[in-house]
Amino acid sequence: VTVPDGDGINLYGVNSDATYLSARGGSLVWEAGSRTATLHSLDLAVNADYGLFLPEGTTLVLEGESRISVSGKGSWSVLTSGDLTVRGTGSLSAEGKSGGLYCIGGFLQESGRLALRGAAVNGLLARGASEAAAWRPRGIAVEFWSALPAV
Repeated sequence: VTVPDGDGINLYGVNSDATYLSARGGSLVWEAGSRTATLHSLDLAVNADYGLFLPEGTTLVLEGESRISVSGKGSWSVLTSGDLTVRGTGSLSAEGKSGGLYCIGGFLQESGRLALRGAAVNGLLARGASEAAAWRPRGIAVEFWSALPAV
């Protein structure tokens, strides 16, 4: 599936494997059975409420340097409807008017690098238990609805 410039990617309810190619470069590979979304140097510039919408229990794997920038009203670069695990050897720069990453559930970062920015939250907003074992924020304000343990 080719994602036109300006459009986001909604994986909620997608029950079959798929590959999404960004008009700006890079790709996202969705494995429905394991709920794994792998970003391969994905570059999205979106004028909507979200750049990437992920279902409950998704694992987000980062390969290469990915970037998601969202400019829509009330926008989040990455929005997940439940728990999210992040891992990989790559990075994700996520910027939206509201914030970079909004988890309606818990958040676990096992590895990978995140740069999360927004005007309202300026980082990560997680409603559930959160842990970022591999993440040490530098110059990025991060707001959690649950406590982030010291690393």
